[in-house]
Amino acid sequence: MKRNVKLTRSLSGPVSGLLLGCLASLACGEGARAADLDVPPPVNLPQDEVSSFFGSGWYIRGDIGYSVPTGPSGSFNNLPLRQVSWASAATAGIGVGYKITNWFRADLTGDYLFQRDIHFFGTDPTTGHFFRNSAELGGYSLMANGYFDIGTWSNITPYIGAGVGYAWFQNSKIKNVPMVQTAAGGFTPATDPFTGAIIVNQFNGGTRGSFAWALMAGASYDLGQGLQFDVGYRYMNIADGALGGANVFTTKLKNLGMNQFRVGFRYAFDQ
Repeated sequence: MKRNVKLTRSLSGPVSGLLLGCLASLACGEGARAADLDVPPPVNLPQDEVSSFFGSGWYIRGDIGYSVPTGPSGSFNNLPLRQVSWASAATAGIGVGYKITNWFRADLTGDYLFQRDIHFFGTDPTTGHFFRNSAELGGYSLMANGYFDIGTWSNITPYIGAGVGYAWFQNSKIKNVPMVQTAAGGFTPATDPFTGAIIVNQFNGGTRGSFAWALMAGASYDLGQGLQFDVGYRYMNIADGALGGANVFTTKLKNLGMNQFRVGFRYAFDQ
């Protein structure tokens, strides 16, 4: 009986140490797991809806330019006009677009053409008299355009493009001056026989619309941070137009082409 007591006492030291070590390990493990459970999982913050929408290829643009008309012609009550002349004018426009791939993009643009002088000569179908008409002619357009970006070299990207849309003419009051033939065979403005003043008839202005198409070419320079400087040329053609107004006879305009030289900026939201 005494031997068994001594053996138990002699083994109690190593066994108790081993048990304490196991308990300590278990305690550390549980503590570590508890600590792990205390750390909150990472939270994915929701992306701003506006940034998400515009950060996927969308861009905005703004342009100014100079428009030089080419080859206008027309008719007054189906009689051909003579010496149709339309002065050059400034343009301004804005737009929003989408970059489809690295080579293709498209945008919707609105442009305003500032009013400038237009004048022409014609024949009054009721009297057969010659006349000279003049007005201020401008307008605005809404175009859907597509572009092919050829490539990029030293931050410069040349491109070509085309567009279709609709254009509206706006003209001021039309000033009509009857002309009389001189003895020498020329023409001079008719005058009032009582006052001697030049006779000037006026017809109200108005707005008329017509189909339009355009061809573009140019290049953009990457300024960084999504901003690009754009220099371009656009040929714009407005099919058949007409001067708006209260005149009983219609003044139609044809072959309204414009060479437009433009500069502007594009800003891409995802760069």
